Amino acid sequence: MAKGGSMPKNSWIGGSVAAAAFQLAKAPTMRHRERRDIRCLAMAAIFLPLTWCPQRAQSQQVTFDFVGSSQTWVVPANVTSITVDVRGAQGGGNGSNPNAQGGKGGRVQTTLAVTPGEMLVIYVGGRGGDLIGPNTPGPGGFNGGGTGGIDNVDFNAPAGGGGGASDIRQGGNDLSHRVVVAGGGGGAECCEDANGGAGGGTIGMAGMDGGNSDPGGGGTQSSGGAGGSGCHGNGGSGTLGQGGIGGNGNRAGGGGGGGYYGGGGGGGCDFGSGGGGGSSYSAGTNTIHTQGYQTGDGQIVISNVPAAPNPPLATAVLDAGLGDKLLVKWNPPSIEAGITDYQIGYGTAPGNYLPPYAVQPASNQTAYQKVVPGLQPNTPYYVAVRSRNSNTGQVSSWVPAALPVVPTLPVVLVHGWNSNPSIWGDDTQGYVKWLHDAGFPHVWVCNTIDPCGILGDPWFSVEAYLLSFFIKQEIATNAAFYGVDSSEYQMLDIIAHSMGGIISRRYICGQSPAWIPKHIRKLFMMGTPNAGTEAASYDCAAKVLCPTGPASCEMQPKAMKEFNDFCRNDRATEYIAVAGKGGMLSCDPRIPNKQCFGGAFRNDLECPNDGLVSVASVLGGPDRIFRPTDKTTRDLCHSQYYSDFNLFSTFIEPKLKNQTATTSVNVEKLDESLVFADSGQAQIITRKCGKFPPGVTLIDSIYVENSHSLTVVVAVQDSEATFTLLSPSGNIIDSSTSVLNSNIIFDHIYDVLSLSVLNPEAGYWKFQLQTTANSDSLICVTAGVGSDVFLNTDLSKRDVQAGDSITLFAYLTKTGLPLTGAIIRAIPIDKTNDTLPVIYLFDDGAHGDASFGDGIYANYFVPPSDTGIISFNFTADADVGGESVHRIATEVAGVRSLCFFHGDLNVDGLLSPTDVVLELNCVFLSSGNCPICLTDVNCDSAASPSDIVFLLLAVFLGEAFPC
Repeated sequence: MAKGGSMPKNSWIGGSVAAAAFQLAKAPTMRHRERRDIRCLAMAAIFLPLTWCPQRAQSQQVTFDFVGSSQTWVVPANVTSITVDVRGAQGGGNGSNPNAQGGKGGRVQTTLAVTPGEMLVIYVGGRGGDLIGPNTPGPGGFNGGGTGGIDNVDFNAPAGGGGGASDIRQGGNDLSHRVVVAGGGGGAECCEDANGGAGGGTIGMAGMDGGNSDPGGGGTQSSGGAGGSGCHGNGGSGTLGQGGIGGNGNRAGGGGGGGYYGGGGGGGCDFGSGGGGGSSYSAGTNTIHTQGYQTGDGQIVISNVPAAPNPPLATAVLDAGLGDKLLVKWNPPSIEAGITDYQIGYGTAPGNYLPPYAVQPASNQTAYQKVVPGLQPNTPYYVAVRSRNSNTGQVSSWVPAALPVVPTLPVVLVHGWNSNPSIWGDDTQGYVKWLHDAGFPHVWVCNTIDPCGILGDPWFSVEAYLLSFFIKQEIATNAAFYGVDSSEYQMLDIIAHSMGGIISRRYICGQSPAWIPKHIRKLFMMGTPNAGTEAASYDCAAKVLCPTGPASCEMQPKAMKEFNDFCRNDRATEYIAVAGKGGMLSCDPRIPNKQCFGGAFRNDLECPNDGLVSVASVLGGPDRIFRPTDKTTRDLCHSQYYSDFNLFSTFIEPKLKNQTATTSVNVEKLDESLVFADSGQAQIITRKCGKFPPGVTLIDSIYVENSHSLTVVVAVQDSEATFTLLSPSGNIIDSSTSVLNSNIIFDHIYDVLSLSVLNPEAGYWKFQLQTTANSDSLICVTAGVGSDVFLNTDLSKRDVQAGDSITLFAYLTKTGLPLTGAIIRAIPIDKTNDTLPVIYLFDDGAHGDASFGDGIYANYFVPPSDTGIISFNFTADADVGGESVHRIATEVAGVRSLCFFHGDLNVDGLLSPTDVVLELNCVFLSSGNCPICLTDVNCDSAASPSDIVFLLLAVFLGEAFPC
C-alpha cells in the first residue's frame, strides 16, 4: 500500500476478524516418491530358480509442511548423505490490502552428511500474522517471527508480524544444533507505506523505509538486525533465532523475521517502517542461498535421498604373476544406475578390508577388472568388491571372493653349461612341480640359451639377450591370457644352475642396448662359478662336451675376474648363493668320483667344492668384487642341486616366500661392507690391496666421520689372520669384544674377516692385521661407513672402442640433496699401462656436465689404444657441515675382446691367416690388439713364439689347441 491519502487511515478493515484470528495450523504431511526396479522384478519372475536380484534401497523424497511444532525424521539405513531444500516463511501485512506485503522467506538448498538411524529435528516456519483488529498487531510466525507494533496514538494502525524461520537440527533440539536455517521475511507496516524486508541470504534484507521512521535491519551471520528508530517507538533488535518486535506509533512498524539471526523490528511514527528479514545459514556442502523466495508458510523437502548402490554380482581374484599385485575381476549388478565407481578392498584377514581402497570408475561395461598394487608377495590376501556413489558417499555391501589369493612373481628357471631345460622337470616332477605345489603357478623354463655359449659372445651378453627375449615372450603371453598390460610385470625371480647364474647376472647388468632387463627381486645361484672354475679348462669339458662354444673359456678364473669387474651387484636384487661341498670330481679320469674331504682332489680346484665349482667361487672368490647377499652350503655335487627336494623345501621355497629357512643354514647379509637396517648401503671410504711378507704386522689408520656405522672387511688369501681396531679414544675392538657388546659385530666366513661398529666415534681409527702365513699373502682391506652422504658414480658407456669418448659422472648427496663444491677425481687404471692421468670432474655446465651447480659432476675420457679393461677409481672430498667427508667408488669399462676363443685376434669368430699375422705383431712388435686371453694360445699366461706355432698348426692343418 502507498503511504498516506488514497486510503483513509481507518479504512484498513477488509476481512472478518474471525478469519484473521491466529492462523489455523495445517495438518502435517509427509510425501514420498518411490521407484522399483521393474526389470529386476521381471527377471526374477522369469528366471526365479537361477537369478538373484539384489535388494535395492528405495529412492524417496520427504516433504515437511508447517504444523506449528517440531517434527522428526529418522535417517534410513545405508543413507549417509541427504539433499535438503529449506524455505523460511513470509512476513505478515494487511490482509485486506494487497499492497501492504510482508517480505518473502529465504531458501537454502544444500547437502548434509548424516548417519543411518540418527534422528533429525525439523522446524517449519509459520507465516507472520496480518494485522488483526483496530489495535491488534499481527503475531510473529512460528519459529522466531517478531510481533508487529501497535498504534499508540489513535489505536487503529497496527503492523504485521515477521515470518518464522525453517531449520533442521542435528544432534539435539536447541538453537545451537541447527545445521540449516532459512530466514523468514519481515512484517509490513499497515497501510502500504513500507513492506517487510526479504528473508534469507547470509544477511537478511532491511525493511522498507516508511518516511519518518527507520526500517528494521536484516539479520547477519553473527548478530541480529538493528531495530528501526521511530518518533513514537523504536523497533526491537533481532537476536539468535528471533526477530525483533515492531515499534509503536501512529503507524506501527512491522516485526522482524526469524532466522539464524532475526531481523530487527521497524520503527513506529506517523509513517511506520517494515521489519527486517532474518538471515539464513548452512553447515552443508554445495549450498545455494536464495533471498525472498517463499510465500506463505515455510517448507522443508528432503529430496534425492540416494538409494544404496547394488553390490556387484560376483568377484574373481586372479594371480596373474604380478608379484606385488592382484588382478580382480567382477560383474556389475543388473542395474548400474547411481553407481559412480567400484571399490576394491583387501586385507590379510577375512572381512578386514582396510582403506585406502582401490577404485575403478563405473562405465557401463558388462565386466570389470582392476589391478590392485602395493601388496606383499607370497602373502595371502582376502579381497572384496563393493559399488559406490561417490557423490553422496553411498556404498553397497562388500562381496568377498570365496578364497584368499597369494600374489606371486613368475619364477624363471635357467639351466647351465652343457645342460638343457629338462633338468627342471615338468608338471609331474622336479622344480616345476615343486614350485606349483608350493603356490607358484607361473613357472617359466628358459629354452633359448645355448648350453655351450655362443661365438662372439663377450661376457655372455648374447646369452643374456636370449634370456631377455624369452622373458619378454613369456610376459607377453601371460599378459594376453590375463588381459593385463605387459608393463604391469615389474619383477621376476630367477633360479639358475651353474653358468645360468652368470647369464642371469649379465641380464641384470643390462648394460647392452640390446635389452632393458626387468627388475629381478631374487636371483638364486646354485653352483654358479662367480669367481670362475679351473674345471672349465679340463680337456674333457672344453673339447668333448662343448667343442665349439666359448663358455668354458669365459668361466676360467681370470676371465670371471674381468667379468666381475664389469658386472657387479645390482643393489635392488637379492643374490642368493647355494654352494655344494660334496666334492665329486666327475670329469677327471685319474681321480674318479673322489670326495675332497679325506680324499685326493684336483689341486687347481679349491676345496671344499661340488666337484666342478668351489664353495669360495660360488661366494665370489677372495677378491669379493661380487658377493652374494644370502648364502648356504650343502653336501651336494654339481649335478644334484636341481634334484634335491630338501634344498628346495628348506631353503629355496622359504626364501621365495620371504620366510625363515627351516633348517640351520649359514646365512649372512654381505655386501662390499655389512649393511645395517638403520644406515642403508655402506659407503666406501678406503680400499687397499697388496702382498705382504710373512710375520709383518700391517698397521694403518682410517678417518671416520659422524656416521651410523663403521665396517672394516679384510680378505686374506691362503692364510689365517688376527684383526684388531683401535678407536680414537683408545678402545680395543676385536672378535672377542663383539661377544660382550651388541653394537659390535664380528664375521668370519672362509677367507673374509669383518668388524662392524654401530654408532662409531668420529676421528682417526687404527687397524692392525697379523697373518700366520709362511709366505707372502694377498690382503685386501675395505672400510665403509653407514651415512646419509652418498657418492653415486656412472659411465655414459661401458662397451668401449679405441678412440671412443666416455663421460664420467659423479653425484654426491646428503639425505638425497646434492652437495656442491666437492673435489671429485677419477683415476683411470689401464691393466696394461698404469700411467693414465687423473681426471677431475666438474659441476660447471661444461665438460659433459649438463647444468651448473646441480651437484652432478662430469668430464670426458678418451681411452688410448685398445686396452681391454679400464677401471676408474673415483674419490670425492667435501666439507659437509664443517666436517671432512671422503668417499671412493669404482666403475669399469672395457673393449669387447674378452676371449671369444684363443687365437681369434681379429675377433671375427674364425681362425684365419689374418690372425697369424696379428699374432706375429703381438709377439715380436707388441703392436695391435693383444689382450692375453687372445694371444695366449698354449695357456701359459704369456704371448710367445710357441703360441705362433700352435696357431699356425690350427689355421693350416686344423690341429686342436693344447688347452
